[in-house]
Amino acid sequence: MSTQGSKSEITPKQFVSINFATTTVGTAAWVQLDDSLNFNSCAFTINNSSNNWLMLGLGATGTEAQIATIPPSGYDIQRNIESAQSQRLCVKSVWNNCSTGVFTIDIEGR
Repeated sequence: MSTQGSKSEITPKQFVSINFATTTVGTAAWVQLDDSLNFNSCAFTINNSSNNWLMLGLGATGTEAQIATIPPSGYDIQRNIESAQSQRLCVKSVWNNCSTGVFTIDIEGR
C-alpha cells in the first residue's frame, strides 16, 4: 500500500487571473489581482498573453510599489518575490490600455 506525502511536503499554492476583455488595465490606476497574498516569500509563474508590458505591484491602495515589469509574452515567466503576507497584489499597464488577453499568476509559497 502506497502512502501520500505528508502535508508538510506539499507546496502551498495560490492562483490569480485577470481577463483584459472584461477588466481593462490602464496606465493610471493599479487594478487589484488579489487583496491578500497567502505567503511571505513566493515564486511566481506569470503568463501575460496581452500585447502590453505590465507592472506588477504590492501594497495598499494608493501606496502600491512596483515589484516587477512583465513583458508581453504568451509564455510562462518565473519570478521570485519577497513580500509581506496579506499584501495586496495588483497590476497596471506601462504604456497603453490593455483590453485583450489574459494575465495569470501561479503563486507558490515558500
